[in-house]
Amino acid sequence: MLQNDPFVKAFNSNPNRKYTIIGMLGKGGMGAVYEGEEITTKKRVAIKAILGIADEDARARFALEAKSMKAIKNNSIPEIYEDRTDAEKDPYYIMEKLQGSDMKKELEEWVRQGYFPLDKERIGEVISNFIKLATKIKTIHDAGIVHRDLKPENVFIVSKDPVITDLGLAFEKGAKERLSQTGMILGTPKYMSPEQAYGSKVKDVADSKEVTDSSDIFSLGVMLYQYLTNTLPFEGASSNAIMINIMTQEPVEPITKNNNITPALNAVVMKMLAKTPRDGTGNRYRNMKALIDELLHVQEEYQGKEIVEKSAESLDRIFPAESAGFSKSLTLDNPMEAMEYMAWRQKWRGDRSR
Repeated sequence: MLQNDPFVKAFNSNPNRKYTIIGMLGKGGMGAVYEGEEITTKKRVAIKAILGIADEDARARFALEAKSMKAIKNNSIPEIYEDRTDAEKDPYYIMEKLQGSDMKKELEEWVRQGYFPLDKERIGEVISNFIKLATKIKTIHDAGIVHRDLKPENVFIVSKDPVITDLGLAFEKGAKERLSQTGMILGTPKYMSPEQAYGSKVKDVADSKEVTDSSDIFSLGVMLYQYLTNTLPFEGASSNAIMINIMTQEPVEPITKNNNITPALNAVVMKMLAKTPRDGTGNRYRNMKALIDELLHVQEEYQGKEIVEKSAESLDRIFPAESAGFSKSLTLDNPMEAMEYMAWRQKWRGDRSR
């Protein structure tokens, strides 16, 4: 009950406060998120606080979360109104209260409505939404921040526009000191990249263990796979089993789960889920701009435009050397061509593993 909450009592008894806590939005671990109201305008806000005793690392991470949010001055994330993360006791910050629901709830509603397997029109909607989301994530990367915990629960849909939340695991690129130590695994297992699952930082960035912008691309790839198929690309009986699969196993290609997925879209998803984030054919996209460019090309396949050569052209960009020779259209209007492409992809992956 709020009346017995020490933080609420202290907060609401401050005579100089601009806000009043009126409810609880969520609680767990070391912290809580309260619903607040601005006293003069009655505008609703969210108040996030660390409660009780928190170690130095947790407090520093909480302060970095608020700092990261303030550094991103656009509608990609909730706006910060007040930052008190430097308070000695019960640090907190006050932010915009979002009106809408998260992508997890949206997916659950799609299942209830019987949308799966998705038709071409719905897939086109998914691509459009993920272009918007990737663009928002790019603004975070451009501010020098990697999110590290992208998942459906951390993306709100506000008036059909994605807003990214919970930067609690974010870090500043190029920072001399990082809050997490080598060997510490941070993130949500089902959505984390292989380099996050390794939980380590090695000297050679090209060895793919360094967490970079590309790590968020992998997590976004898991989300896109889930939206297209209503399944996850990597599963397991435990968190450890999931992480081992992420590091060692190739996902089932989404095109095998829905024949409305074009070969070019399938290739984009598989490239997002590639194990290696460094440059090179068959490896993951290194930045959001490259991914957005590919999604924009693939989007044309679902907008009723002429698609002659379109899938093959997209494949030439995604797998330029290996896709040589696939010059004819690989659209879903010809299932035999799609199957031929699948056979080629399987052979390509086999050749790479030797």
